[in-house]
Amino acid sequence: MNPNGEPFSASGLTNLSKGSITAGCTATFNGTITSTGIVNITSTTFTGGATCSLISGSASSTSPWTGQADSTTQLSINNVKVNVTLLGACGPSKVVTAWSDANSSLTFNNATLTPDCTVGGTVLTSPKFHVQ
Repeated sequence: MNPNGEPFSASGLTNLSKGSITAGCTATFNGTITSTGIVNITSTTFTGGATCSLISGSASSTSPWTGQADSTTQLSINNVKVNVTLLGACGPSKVVTAWSDANSSLTFNNATLTPDCTVGGTVLTSPKFHVQ
């Protein structure tokens, strides 16, 4: 996975559902890629509608979400956990995403976070990633 050892950001429109509540937000994930191709997501933000401010991710520099390319078309992210104020937490869970090398994008296809959350949407990376 390139570039390695560099910081990155991935951002795009996502839908997070918890139970019967769905929030359409711009999700931004920040982190680094190690020289061995491991993705470390160290911060997350959810912006947009009023509900988005109630969502927070658990990723931090001391407890990152980690990920890796499973193939040239799939990337997995481990330890994903979000908290929705008043509704509770989902995760930590492993989330499998579809990777598009041409678009440098990750697509969440209603990925499940236990016990009752799903995530859908696409985020674009900057700088562009290349999975080989």
